[in-house]
Amino acid sequence: MKTTINLLVIILIVSIKTWAGSISGEISYLGGAKDSIFVAAFLTPDLDGEPIQITSLSEPGNYVLENLDDGTYYVVSVITSSTEYIKATDPYGFWGTSDSLTAVIILGNSNVTGINLTLIDGTEENPNPFAEKYIEPSAILQLTELTEAGKNPCIAYDGTSILLYKHDYQDAPSAKVYIINPETGEIKNTIYLNLESAPNRISWIEEMTFRNEELWAVGGFGDPSGTGYVNGVFKIDLNTSNSSSQIKFNSLIENTNGIACDGTNFFVGVKNNLGEEGIVKFNPDQVSEIQPDLFIDLQSENVEHITYGDGILWVGIDKVNKFDPVNGAYLGNLELPASSSELYIDNNFWTYDEVENCLFVYNLSTVGIKEQIYPSYSYNKLSQNYPNPFNPTSIINYTIKEIGNVNINIYDVLGRKVKELLNEIKTPGSYKVKFDGSNLASGIYIYTMQVNNFFESKKMILTK
Repeated sequence: MKTTINLLVIILIVSIKTWAGSISGEISYLGGAKDSIFVAAFLTPDLDGEPIQITSLSEPGNYVLENLDDGTYYVVSVITSSTEYIKATDPYGFWGTSDSLTAVIILGNSNVTGINLTLIDGTEENPNPFAEKYIEPSAILQLTELTEAGKNPCIAYDGTSILLYKHDYQDAPSAKVYIINPETGEIKNTIYLNLESAPNRISWIEEMTFRNEELWAVGGFGDPSGTGYVNGVFKIDLNTSNSSSQIKFNSLIENTNGIACDGTNFFVGVKNNLGEEGIVKFNPDQVSEIQPDLFIDLQSENVEHITYGDGILWVGIDKVNKFDPVNGAYLGNLELPASSSELYIDNNFWTYDEVENCLFVYNLSTVGIKEQIYPSYSYNKLSQNYPNPFNPTSIINYTIKEIGNVNINIYDVLGRKVKELLNEIKTPGSYKVKFDGSNLASGIYIYTMQVNNFFESKKMILTK
């Protein structure tokens, strides 16, 4: 089942290369679905990344995956609709078992034949094999009513207790930090904080973490010069409501979310003025301002939480993703919800649910299925690029309502194509693509998007 779930998000993304080998076989299916059949080849058995090659059929029969280089591939197939996106019952199939896809090896640019796939329908218990996964918490700690009121909650762990921060209400000059027993959920103590825009005070808190037994936060502070509401990272004194060791964000950073520490360095989720999202890394002992240079570039992915544990940087995006905190290398992901990555303690992830007023605990091995289809989109749209005018890069957002090949091009005012930005099959959703005009002269340019029968164009201005 895991195979089909992972496949939904990425099955319809095309990666086109010019190679000589091929894989072919026959698709069989005895059910009643009449939608298009897609077959794709991946480089890894967990289906991470984009398909190397993809083809489609209008009905069961023979297929060919062409232009494949020498190597090892894993072949999967699905039936889905380009107009209704996902039906209540979707057939799915694979060559091998869901836990162990069989490797298909191409040597000497040869043609591998007889890789036959059998498509099957979903079960009565799970009629939609592409349903979003739901992970049951391994434990739930119900907190008392003392913690119900408040805004913008976040949690941290000092080695023995969980600290739950809550702003009393929107724009309130006060907040509370609850000291919680992680074994029982008992409130051991309540610390009252004063929030004010004054020198060396705390203006607001977004997320917290510990560094060398000292509590730090990402949020707002009043710097020693008297300037209030400075966005950055700072140390918290719970006894006096003071902030210290204050490090502000560079003006090019527009938004922040999540903070973690490996004992020396901080990792903070940011979004810069170009709309680029990712994680910055810095040693607070060595910097006076946090720069927008991304240690990990997540492109359009929104960071929900960041935590550190067992030598791994855990980042909540669509699920819990693993990164190397030394070089930023992507190490895979866990089938756990993104929200669970707020805090890591001894092989478990912790997060606070404000609606239920509970601490949820997720073990790395928990599994489950939630029968909920992915969201659909009722429109196609090409948005205005930003910033505009720009120099030399700009972001173009777009939305598509159904599966199709998305083609985005850049033209000069004479109608000559100067850049092809995108030519890929995409599933319904909202996306963004970055345009770099470093090699172009200043002036007005036209960018266009075509997907299925939809076409739209807009103007952009490059200034140097």
